[in-house]
Amino acid sequence: MARHPFGGGLSDWAIVPDASGLAVLTGGAVITLWTLATGGSKYTDLTDSSSVAISSVTASDGTDGLAAGQIPQFYGPDGVWVMWAAINDPGDGTAPRQMMCSTDIGAAVAAQASTAAALQSSVASFSAQLGADSGIATLGEDGLLLPDQRPAFTLAGATDVDVDDAEDGDTLSYNGSTSKWEPKSQASLPGWANITGYAAGITMYQVQPAWRLMLPGTVQLVGRFTYSDGATKFSSGATLCTLPAGARPAQTKYVVSAANRIASHGDYARLTINTNGTVVADWADSGYAPGWIGVDGIIYDLGTS
Repeated sequence: MARHPFGGGLSDWAIVPDASGLAVLTGGAVITLWTLATGGSKYTDLTDSSSVAISSVTASDGTDGLAAGQIPQFYGPDGVWVMWAAINDPGDGTAPRQMMCSTDIGAAVAAQASTAAALQSSVASFSAQLGADSGIATLGEDGLLLPDQRPAFTLAGATDVDVDDAEDGDTLSYNGSTSKWEPKSQASLPGWANITGYAAGITMYQVQPAWRLMLPGTVQLVGRFTYSDGATKFSSGATLCTLPAGARPAQTKYVVSAANRIASHGDYARLTINTNGTVVADWADSGYAPGWIGVDGIIYDLGTS
């Protein structure tokens, strides 16, 4: 806190009525300062303009460069802005008192007004940004951002995604060496490749067996297998083909495939896709011996080793 200045102003004079009731400037009058207009307690922690401790103030007698009766500048207790002044109090606090305000109130009020204006400007600026484009979002009654204030998600806005060459429809794949998700364009994935590693005596039937990476790490198969002589039927446990290295899963995969119907013995087989690439067909029905087995629409993940 700080002491505030009093006295030394145009209105700071010791005026006492004389015997006829006329107001008379009174040099040498002693001014005591109080906490209240009546009652209260006297301030004694005062200092003069030279920071010398005083307990009361004496009006000028005209010999110190001030006019007779003028109250010189002094300082009140720390943090006190207003005191009540009594002239020539007899010592019992019964003399009339007048309010005396510090002479720096005006500057303090001006500073506060300036601060308030700055705050008001900041509030107005903040309010103008509420709900505005590129401004400050507001919440609905449900505590969520209002729909029209929710920014659209873009890959470019995700700091851990590398989208330098991304295009619409691209998928993302995690790159462990860069610790980023990177776009994998469909165009950059290899297209369909024929399966040529037929088992002995096996050939294609109607649809060429082929494979492709449908997504990074995901294989799709197509095609059908039959025996080359056109007469031999499959028996359970038959190997159809061996897939190339890029289509071999890290763990064995089991899928259901279509096969031709033999009387009442069914029209499907279970395929086992082994980690060495062999594709084996089997079934539980001992009377089932299909003439062809398909892999159309089979999709499996390569997994991790």
